[in-house]
Amino acid sequence: MVSTVRPNLRGFARVRKAASNLVASTGFAVLTPKATADGSFLYRHILSPDFARTLESSMTGQAYPAVRPDDVTAYRLLLPPLPEQQAIAAVLDSIDEAIERTETVIAATEQLRDSLLHELLTRGVPGWHTEWKEVPGLGTTPADWEVVRLGDVGQWFSGGTPAKSREDYWQGSIPWVSPKDMKTREIYDSEDHITEEGARAGSRVIPAGTILVVVRGMILAHSFPLAVSRVAVAFNQDIRGLVCSDAILPDFILAALEYQTPRLRQLPTPSTHGTMRVVSEELLATPVPIPALPEQRIIANTFHDIGSTIRTDRLKADKLRALKLATADTLLAGRKLVT
Repeated sequence: MVSTVRPNLRGFARVRKAASNLVASTGFAVLTPKATADGSFLYRHILSPDFARTLESSMTGQAYPAVRPDDVTAYRLLLPPLPEQQAIAAVLDSIDEAIERTETVIAATEQLRDSLLHELLTRGVPGWHTEWKEVPGLGTTPADWEVVRLGDVGQWFSGGTPAKSREDYWQGSIPWVSPKDMKTREIYDSEDHITEEGARAGSRVIPAGTILVVVRGMILAHSFPLAVSRVAVAFNQDIRGLVCSDAILPDFILAALEYQTPRLRQLPTPSTHGTMRVVSEELLATPVPIPALPEQRIIANTFHDIGSTIRTDRLKADKLRALKLATADTLLAGRKLVT
């Protein structure tokens, strides 16, 4: 049995495949397959973009948009012989299983990263230390690690936005990073790009290896985005950039800040306009443990390698999702047969 819940203002209907018998409210349209139809095949059709577009066009109501049952049942679809329906569903199910396995691997790797983050930043590299100390506001660190203010580990820079009215500023190749790009711990590119003239007029270009920290925006209400730029980038006024001193590795600082994410999430407060912001003095006062450069390098390389593995697996999952969409579109439209 396949159920579609009534649409809401934020998007189209939610679709669920029932795993057992249930009772549905009046907000649902329930489809029970006939003997000539496979439930999994029909479920795939209901998940298709074409089904969503068709029903979205027939929505009525403003405060509580809905689709009439007649519009659901009037939807037309290709229905091949039952064996082929089952074969199509099996192909798409196999891609779903591959996506699920990849997501499981990603989750396990992230859990490993978090465990290592705690171990390496509180105990140091295994076998390198015999004594530890307690640091107020930070916790346990090896006794020979220096603890400094975040404001003292390098030079901080503010960003800016070139004039939007100057189209020529926005037709360049320099990535211009804003909070919407801060969804990964490594920045290779951004949605927007500016020219060198645009950077000089309203922003600044910082070198690869700069730590980027979001210090303003509603994203701070639920997260504290941190990243390291792998290429030279410009950035807007909602972000601050840290260029580390020569004796401090950016990837180590990124790991040290990630470990302190629970503490950093407490820094943002509402501004007079309601937007969340981080007071610079409080951010720069954050304590950071600094081991000797060889130990920094081991810890930084460990997290860089784990990050690369996670990024590769996420790309794999994205490719599988794209494959699923393309395959579903081809098979459900009858452009290719499955024997």
